Amino acid sequence: MSNQGKRQESVRAVTGTAYSYEGDWHALFSAAGIPNGTFNERLLPWINAQLSTSYVEINGAMNAFALSNGVASWNELGLFTIGGGGGGGGGVGNLNWGADGLLWGAANNIMWGL
Repeated sequence: MSNQGKRQESVRAVTGTAYSYEGDWHALFSAAGIPNGTFNERLLPWINAQLSTSYVEINGAMNAFALSNGVASWNELGLFTIGGGGGGGGGVGNLNWGADGLLWGAANNIMWGL
């Protein structure tokens, strides 16, 4: 499996979705409360939340996320843990499907269900 496929597997493990690569990521962004936009427009704030950073350009943010997961670049990033990268905190961690059928998670000490 390619690294892109492994990244998608990591996202699907959290979202429980089976969309296209970008579709699975958009489901993750929505669950994290990231406003609508293009893939890169949503990926940047998601990474910033995961790393508790404030990158303003996507390539630097992607590589920082990869580094926080022990690899040198986004292209080398395969499987990873949502909410477990580098600086941790601030992002979406521990998303779980509840018995009520809602996706539950916590961000910034606020519990929510979708």
